[in-house]
Amino acid sequence: MNIDTLAEAYFRSHEDDFWAWEYVQETLADLNAGWSVMVQLLERAKSKRDVERLGAGALESLIDIYGHEALNLVEEECKTNLQLRVALSSAGVLYYYDEFERWYGLLYSYGLRADRVADSAVVSHVMHVMNLYLGEAIGVYDYADRIFQILDKPFQDKAAQEILQKAGWDAEVIDSKKPPEYREPYFTRSELKERVKGTVLQLEALGYQPSER
Repeated sequence: MNIDTLAEAYFRSHEDDFWAWEYVQETLADLNAGWSVMVQLLERAKSKRDVERLGAGALESLIDIYGHEALNLVEEECKTNLQLRVALSSAGVLYYYDEFERWYGLLYSYGLRADRVADSAVVSHVMHVMNLYLGEAIGVYDYADRIFQILDKPFQDKAAQEILQKAGWDAEVIDSKKPPEYREPYFTRSELKERVKGTVLQLEALGYQPSER
């Protein structure tokens, strides 16, 4: 595959260029092959939009598939590659991922995030949202959207962070199916409510209280 032809189609992103996205995805079956193609595409990015597209595409997939192995490559390359830093800030690493804090820490170290950790008041805000959900003032999808908007930084209090990461995972997989049959959800909505209640109690045990807002 000619890398210049691939880059032109990947970044142009017209309907007829879907083959380029598929080709890149196929290379991700191997970490080193996927990484090599991603770096070569990054070298050919002509705009910030191209860089961000690559970050939210191939780079995000590499981190999603290979976790810390991919971040080992990213961390070393970021020392000299300014484009990769921008791409990394466009990759979506979910709060409950094991790699979240490392990814966020890299962005902070390069000035791409303003705060190293979240203010403890964020925990109280999340608890407030949880109580809204438990009181049926908001629905399950609104609940999930709100807590993912709030939870975007690590916490100094790692015990609280671990509890909230588990809560984030619960909200994410409420409609997901269990393997291998994929016939049953991970848990029902009533089970989710019990989990949320448990999360609130765990946070209260750490000394947190829900905010009034």
